[in-house]
Amino acid sequence: MIPNGASTNVTSENREDYVDALCDYRLKEAVRTQFDRFAKGFWRVLGQSSIERVVEAEELRVMVQGDEAPLDWAALQDVCAYEGFGEIHGEESDGAEDSSDSDATSDSSGDGPLFGAVTEPRVADGDGADGAASTPAEGNGSGAAATPDGGTAADAAAAARRARNPRDVPVVKALWAAVSAFDDALQRDFLMFVTGSKTAPMGGLGALRPPAHASFKIQRAGPDSDALPTSHTCFNTLLLPEYDPPSKVAKLLEYAVREGHEGFALE
Repeated sequence: MIPNGASTNVTSENREDYVDALCDYRLKEAVRTQFDRFAKGFWRVLGQSSIERVVEAEELRVMVQGDEAPLDWAALQDVCAYEGFGEIHGEESDGAEDSSDSDATSDSSGDGPLFGAVTEPRVADGDGADGAASTPAEGNGSGAAATPDGGTAADAAAAARRARNPRDVPVVKALWAAVSAFDDALQRDFLMFVTGSKTAPMGGLGALRPPAHASFKIQRAGPDSDALPTSHTCFNTLLLPEYDPPSKVAKLLEYAVREGHEGFALE
């Protein structure tokens, strides 16, 4: 690291020089070949851009390393996506809409009423064998109990699940309360557990949304259980069972974060 370094002892007088030389070697000389190749590719892509003129060194560091400013969890809650806590998502939602459209148009070419349509009450004309008024069959033709609007109880329950706001689900509220109660170090471990980084991206936690980043997502991982929360860091997704009672969240989440925030058994 220095001329005649192999024969130079480290003493209290030259230890600062030794530390400076060691840092210079570890951070520059030891990786010079790799960094030169990185720099060559970096400037091949961005050499003709205005990045040199409009981006300061500190801004570039934040872009690459993340923002070390205090974490704004309220901003993250505003952009957080949820899956399985109330809405129909993806193909299931498309299928439901397609089914509805199909039902709405299926009678356009037929001669009779829609299959399963609610039958109108009919009163006997008195010519029946027993002379009594006949009553219509209850239901909607599907064998399920009908609701006043013609749907089934299962339809009503499904609509209620779709209508609930995920942020009002008890286990979701308990999750955010638990994260708010963590100290700064544990909060950053939680962020590391879900996203693979202890720092927020440029723009803060509120920037964790498309198109710049994958959405920060909380996904329902089944009903109540004693399983720990898990995550998919590549997709910024926390897999959270719907614990009952929700108070289980704080203990199980803290245990999962403390034991698993480094992931893949890396230290």
